[in-house]
Amino acid sequence: MPNATKLANARPLPKATPHLDADLFTLAEKIVKADKLREQALDMLETAEERLVAVKTPAALVRTEEDGKMRLFIGNGVGDAYDREEIEAIGVLYRRLCREMANGGNIRTLKRCEEILEAWKNWNERKRLEEARSGFAAARRADVETEEAYEGVASLLIRTRALTVEGLFAKARAFASIRVIPDATKLTESIREGLNMFGVGDQDSLALSLVRDVLMLAHGGEARP
Repeated sequence: MPNATKLANARPLPKATPHLDADLFTLAEKIVKADKLREQALDMLETAEERLVAVKTPAALVRTEEDGKMRLFIGNGVGDAYDREEIEAIGVLYRRLCREMANGGNIRTLKRCEEILEAWKNWNERKRLEEARSGFAAARRADVETEEAYEGVASLLIRTRALTVEGLFAKARAFASIRVIPDATKLTESIREGLNMFGVGDQDSLALSLVRDVLMLAHGGEARP
């Protein structure tokens, strides 16, 4: 008969039970990495902005008194450049004038609309090329993408409730490390100010007191994480 000891040894070992806050630990690590990538992207964007050469606004995009007489803009603003919303309105007007040309439309206004729209198109193309040359366009995309990624992880971490003391401390350390919350010393100052102004019934001071204590315990009693 098979040896009983060998049979016992052959049995599969029980699977290790995952920590109750395993997901929270993962999010805490992700938020620190996401914050680092966000900071790097911001540095890249600032560097690209320094390389970016401003493209001068064409004279054709500047409002004139004649434009006002043609009702291409409303109110004052002669000498100012047209903005995007006004360009869109001029585009609508231009298309209407084109349809009316068969019935003797306003050719002078039509030509001025054409000039403005063409200048706007060329100006934006020159800006696009300059943003590509300087690296600004790529840096801006990276800045938006890393910010969105960070906010997604931060939102999940905020909504995830700690189920153990270890999870609570991991969450506190993560947010403290990315400077989302003040350090314990500043929290203590806020608590003192709240008590002086509103007394012991101040709920904000109570909440801050709990947050301060958790931060200090998570970092071995140090006031500054």
